[in-house]
Amino acid sequence: MPPKPSQNIRKAPQRERIYSFTAKESGALLELLFALLPELSRTTVKQYLRNRCVVLAGVTTTQFDAPVATGETIEIYNVGAAEELQHPLIEELYRDEQFIVLHKRPGIPTISVGGASKSSLFQVLTHHLKKVDPNEKIFLLNRLDRDTEGIIIVARDRQLQQDLLAEWRSFVLSNSFEAVVLGTLETSSGELTTRPTRDKKRGTDKRHSAASPAKGKKPATFRASYEVLATGPYITRVSLSLLTRNNSIRSTLASIGHPLLGDRRASESIAPELSKYLALRTTELTIFHPIRRQKMQFTLDTPLVNLDKIAQTRLTAAQKEALLIEETASSKKQKTH
Repeated sequence: MPPKPSQNIRKAPQRERIYSFTAKESGALLELLFALLPELSRTTVKQYLRNRCVVLAGVTTTQFDAPVATGETIEIYNVGAAEELQHPLIEELYRDEQFIVLHKRPGIPTISVGGASKSSLFQVLTHHLKKVDPNEKIFLLNRLDRDTEGIIIVARDRQLQQDLLAEWRSFVLSNSFEAVVLGTLETSSGELTTRPTRDKKRGTDKRHSAASPAKGKKPATFRASYEVLATGPYITRVSLSLLTRNNSIRSTLASIGHPLLGDRRASESIAPELSKYLALRTTELTIFHPIRRQKMQFTLDTPLVNLDKIAQTRLTAAQKEALLIEETASSKKQKTH
C-alpha cells in the first residue's frame, strides 16, 4: 500500500536544488557523483548530467569527465537548465526526474490519431527532450481532447507509468474541471455516471449515461460529481470533480442532453458560435508524488478558454431561439435512449 500523503498541499516548484556537495577530493565528475549518491542508480545520475541538472562551481555542465578540484561545489537541481519548451499551445508547469507536467491549450491533440503527425503534444515534447538526450522516452498518464484545455502529466519511465495507472486513486488525489453546457441540469448537484449495459440483441456491452447515482448496478466506467455554479434559461456553468481515471465528461454530458458549448459533435448550430473551443477546462489537479512523498497541486493561472465570457454572453433573439431548439432536440434524443 502506498504511504498516506501529508495534509500540506504546496504549489509545485519550477526549479529547486535537491543535492549540494563540496568535493573532498579531485576527480572526474561522474565518478565522484556515483560515490556521493550511492542510493541512486547509475542511470539516474547520468540523467541528471544529460538533462543539465548538475552545476559545478556555479556553471551548468553535461560532461561526464568534467574535472573537479578539491573544495569545489557540486549542486544538483530537480529541473534541468535546458531551454524550456517554447510552444504557443503547450506550457511546461513542472519537471523533475520522474514527471513532466504540462498546460495543454485547446487546438492541439494529446497524441496523433491515424498518422505520424508532429503536431501532437506527445510528438512536440518528445522532439524537444531528445535535443538534450536522444534516448529520452516519455509515457502519458492522462489525455485530453484536441479542443479541451487542461493539465497533462507525463512519466519519464515506463514502469513508473504502469505502477501509477494501476494505483491511480492513490496518485491523483483530485482532478477538477469547469464547463459551460447547453440547457439547465435537473439538480444543482449530483453525480454523472457512465456504466456498461448489456445489448440483448447483439450480446455485447454498451454504455449508459445518467446524471444521478444508480444503486445495485454494474460499476461505472466513468463517474464525476458536479455542482452548478450559475444557471440561465439557455446555458449552465458547472464544476466537475472526476471520481474515476476515465475522463468522459464530453460524451457523458452530450448523452444526457447537455452538450458542452463548442462541441461540434453534439451541436451543429449555435453552440460552436458561442465558444470557439470546447467550453471545458481543468481548474485543478492534485497528485501525491511517490518519490517526494507529498501532495503537489497544479492550477491553470492563465487559461485560454474564458468561461466567464462564455457564460455571460448576451444572446440575440435568434441565438436564444436556436438554443431552445437545440435543447429540445437534445432532450428528445436522450429520452429515446
